[in-house]
Amino acid sequence: MRFAVRGRWLAAAASCACVIATPAIAQQALPPGETELPSPLPDRTMVLAPDAPPPGAEACQIHVWSTGKIKSYVTGFAEAMGGGVLGPALDGNRANPETVEGMLRRSMEGRRQAGLLARLDLATLFAMPGVVIVPNAQPTETSQWKSAKGRMTAATGACYGEIIVRDMYFLKTALFPPTLRVNFTFRDFRGGRAAPLLVQGRGGVKLTFYPTVSTTDITVITRGFEDAYVGAFEEFVTEQKSKGLK
Repeated sequence: MRFAVRGRWLAAAASCACVIATPAIAQQALPPGETELPSPLPDRTMVLAPDAPPPGAEACQIHVWSTGKIKSYVTGFAEAMGGGVLGPALDGNRANPETVEGMLRRSMEGRRQAGLLARLDLATLFAMPGVVIVPNAQPTETSQWKSAKGRMTAATGACYGEIIVRDMYFLKTALFPPTLRVNFTFRDFRGGRAAPLLVQGRGGVKLTFYPTVSTTDITVITRGFEDAYVGAFEEFVTEQKSKGLK
């Protein structure tokens, strides 16, 4: 009886693998007849250049700290089945966690995490007219934001906020699609608050591709990670607004 149950479980696993793995590999390539991806949507919020003077005191500002805490958690049928030959066969040529993590890091280096938020209309999302994104060179991990009582910059204007990208990770298990999850904190000083209102949460977006060891089109992967990151932040804000964030 135990062998019969195990046999049915393996058959079901093989069936699930076909459903999950096939679309992931098929979507790594560009659409037939196309030589490049469509251009991303134009930026809807201005990002301050590295050599630009700081915005005036009355300008609405959102300062962004990027994270270096980027991880990949990948498990497949090989781990789920505890060994044997069928699990690795079902997993195919999946990329290992270190490879995926490297791809994600290259897509999200430094100022890129702040710059990607420019795709969103932050002025409308946060009711901050004409807001400017100011990337911070100091990474989240050394910013000491957790112990900061007030602002972490010299800005004094009343229309001010700070976004902390706390961490992000790629997650893929045997029976569930790949997902990018990002944890954010919004330190809200709007209205001239002396101490911030802390708004913390997470956004997660399912990916339409899965990197494999044979992936050659890094452009597709990079764009996928970028779109998922922006979507994760938008999900974070939407969720917080449903809880009362103005």
